[in-house]
Amino acid sequence: MLKRGIFLLCLLLILGCSHEAAEMDSAEIPRSSGESGIETAGPLRADEPPRTSFSSSQSSEDRPAPPSPTLAECGLQPIETLEVYRFWGDGEIYSHERIAFEGEQTLLAMIGLAVSSLPFADEPLPVLGVTREKDFVTVDLSEEFIDRFSKREIFELLNTVSMTLMQNGAAGSFRYTVEGETGLLGDLWKVMPLAVAQEKPEEYAKICASIPYLGMTRLYFPTAGEITDRFGVAMDETAMEIARLLARVGKMERDAASPQELEPSRLYLSCVWNTPAFYTVSGEENYEPGLIPIADSVSAKLGMSESMFWIGEHVRQTARILCGDDFELDLTRGEGLKYRYFPLEGVITPPHMGGGYDTIPLILSYEETEDGFCAEVVYLFESMGGIGPWGMERTLTEEELPGYVADKAQRAEVEVRRAEDGRLCFGSFHIKTNQPSGHLQ
Repeated sequence: MLKRGIFLLCLLLILGCSHEAAEMDSAEIPRSSGESGIETAGPLRADEPPRTSFSSSQSSEDRPAPPSPTLAECGLQPIETLEVYRFWGDGEIYSHERIAFEGEQTLLAMIGLAVSSLPFADEPLPVLGVTREKDFVTVDLSEEFIDRFSKREIFELLNTVSMTLMQNGAAGSFRYTVEGETGLLGDLWKVMPLAVAQEKPEEYAKICASIPYLGMTRLYFPTAGEITDRFGVAMDETAMEIARLLARVGKMERDAASPQELEPSRLYLSCVWNTPAFYTVSGEENYEPGLIPIADSVSAKLGMSESMFWIGEHVRQTARILCGDDFELDLTRGEGLKYRYFPLEGVITPPHMGGGYDTIPLILSYEETEDGFCAEVVYLFESMGGIGPWGMERTLTEEELPGYVADKAQRAEVEVRRAEDGRLCFGSFHIKTNQPSGHLQ
């Protein structure tokens, strides 16, 4: 009880310190049941989810459909198209789009469609119920809501829902409760004022289409001689071709029977890194002044000046080169890695923080298949901190590398296939069992 009260108090204070988004009661919030518990693990930062452990005796899948008034009960006519106002917290500005409103004509469905405009909300919102008195709407959320979203995401989500309902005539004021309690998000949610970004999606699409794809970025990969000298592995030209492809595809942590089963955010990151970026600052490589209108729109949403962009379609083209001509990359999967996709502008922006790493696949052996090759591979990763397996307890010395690769490194079986134009594409990845674990002694 005390731990849960402390956690909610901490989150309340953090949300209040952000944009004064709501009037919140700082008293400890009482609980009516001991069937669920929250354990705190430090303060919440704006750029990370709350580090909590939440368990409940009743999962969201077991709950019945939450109650919600229909639009008719709210005195509204049926809606075919919903005017959705997505809130960008950094720039304190809204973007506007129209989305077809199909299915149930309820406030809950309206809320769900508004939330779908947010790339970080890829699952249904854990709503327990929606009520409306005159134009005052109360949305009751489960504690899963607190566990799932970061402070920034909560702020953007609730303003997106509130402004969308307001602009569609469904509500005038709001209260958001957690398990029926009002202390966490305030008795009255203060919606950020409406300031709409001046967007020109048709113009942006023409700009992006006018910028040619330059091919993939240069790959810095060791030569066959360097690999032999450093790792004790002899690789012929076919093995080097396989290795260079796998170096571009990047880190893989789990089995994938096809490119579609690769971990989406990691593949997204690899495709971005392998795609040339463009800049709106003269003197930079790939200077592209035509992107300035897009830079202005994106900068308004970010609340800062941005001058570096990847063209979304270019990143998709890189994914098709690596994974096959019929592969389609989901550009919304980079939010967790801080690479933000702006669908109306058609571009991706960088996080301007953190460092990178190089993937070094070592091809121990390979055999030809009907449409490509099947290879036994050891993966090493090198960064400013050193070289070793992913999640290494310590880095390896240069003297340790050959012995580690030969006797201790985890093996993987990787299939690649020839495309019609002769290039190699990723096929599948499987961690081999009954092999060295990769743990250092």
